[in-house]
Amino acid sequence: MKNFQSHKQLKTFQSGFSTLEIVIAFAILVIALSGVIYVLFGDQSTAMSSQTNSEALYRAQQIIEDARASKSHATFPSIISAGLGLDDIYQKALQVSDISQCAKQLTGLVTWNDENRSQNVTLSTVIADPIEALALGGSCASVGPGPGDWRQANSFHGNVTLDGSGTSIRVRGNILYLGSKHNNANSPDLSIANISDIPNLDDSDFIKLAINHGGSKLNGINDFELVDYLSLGKRFIFAAGIYGNPGGGGPTGEKPQGQLQVIDVTDYLNPAPGASLSLPGVSGECPDYCPSGRKIAYYDGKVYIGTHRVGGSEFHIYDVTDPFNPIHLGNTGSTQIEHNINDIIVRNGRAYLATSSDTEEVIVLNVAGCVSPGTCPITQIGVFDAKDISGNPSDEDGQTLFLIGTKLYLGRDRVNSANERDFYILDADNLNVLGSKKINNQNNTTITGIQISSGLAFIASTDSNNPFSVWDVSDPSDINRWDVCSYNFSVVPVEMYFDSNRIYVAATDQSDVRIIESALTCN
Repeated sequence: MKNFQSHKQLKTFQSGFSTLEIVIAFAILVIALSGVIYVLFGDQSTAMSSQTNSEALYRAQQIIEDARASKSHATFPSIISAGLGLDDIYQKALQVSDISQCAKQLTGLVTWNDENRSQNVTLSTVIADPIEALALGGSCASVGPGPGDWRQANSFHGNVTLDGSGTSIRVRGNILYLGSKHNNANSPDLSIANISDIPNLDDSDFIKLAINHGGSKLNGINDFELVDYLSLGKRFIFAAGIYGNPGGGGPTGEKPQGQLQVIDVTDYLNPAPGASLSLPGVSGECPDYCPSGRKIAYYDGKVYIGTHRVGGSEFHIYDVTDPFNPIHLGNTGSTQIEHNINDIIVRNGRAYLATSSDTEEVIVLNVAGCVSPGTCPITQIGVFDAKDISGNPSDEDGQTLFLIGTKLYLGRDRVNSANERDFYILDADNLNVLGSKKINNQNNTTITGIQISSGLAFIASTDSNNPFSVWDVSDPSDINRWDVCSYNFSVVPVEMYFDSNRIYVAATDQSDVRIIESALTCN
């Protein structure tokens, strides 16, 4: 482990939060002023009337201002591309690209004909929703891929071979957080490293933490969320814990304890375990039931935890307004799904669940009324049943979800025929299919991770010939491969995270970490 001086620790911690506060302040400024990023004039001749040019520029600016001004926080996701018709001699259009859940790039396009030549003005800006950034806990990219990025990519794989199997990964600033699971109670559940020097990253950079529950060590964490509490000046991890050997049977198998773990990672060099809680009313042991925390989501002061199918409720909600004292929202703060919960996303009072159901690969719950203990009604308001291209049953599980703008992206597992689809783009409001694709060429493989930014889908898979790929999803009805690289990971990607135009991958087989970025050539 590398030595760090105390003043460097303090400087690193303070600069991290200063950066986050600056980003949020910048977001507020941008959404208020809608500042111009760039202006392009297409094919205009020097003889073109300056008045005509000024009028076109004014209209392009007005397109963006109208889009910004007409939307509040509640309707931010619904800013979408639209043709705006003819205005005098000018044809107007708004083009919208979702950078992340709280940032969009708006482009105002104005075209017209001048002496039988096509002319155009393009003006673009980024707007952000600071309220959404805070609700997401500070996890929100403000910069997406450039127009030509990710045709090729480099994959960095240093000497990072931590104990166990990687399960989850996050990055904030230059700090990487890696969750893992294992059969050795003395192995780390959480590993943290400063990755400012990526080419030389190795095991010695990682701070490793084994977490206690009830006097015994955990056997890992299956998933976690990283959340900044600006009012406290602190950073926390909320993790879905495993107590007992993962997937094991008998007396050493997973037990219904320690499913919610809270870890203070404000000082990443000295992570401090906080609350360690068990889900109420959950019972059973593997191999029949696997009651550990399976997936976890954070949104606006609450965490949402899902388990494997168990005896009891598989879905639970905790109020974490005080992260040191999570409060389960009473008997109504949980519900029985009767299926494995493989992923959770929460937005706008809805919880989207990817499940093991044959006919309900996505289940949508109304959780808007969950405001206090004992007052948390949970009702099912929608389901999505994946079909093959002929409309016949396709019973493979829903595995992973990503929600951005008004679109919900679904990855599935074990798709076995050319007629089936393992990747779906759905309307988040009504779950109608907007597009679908069979991403994996190998049968019986699983999409393990999806990240979306600026019309590109980054997809991780257990397909050994296609462990990572990039797809153009700007038109959901016409999904096409974007990158031209082949990858040989030698490990199985389990989860991905997109930040600062890099992809961070957690993988099985000794928790290898891969860092992928756009490049001029494939590597």
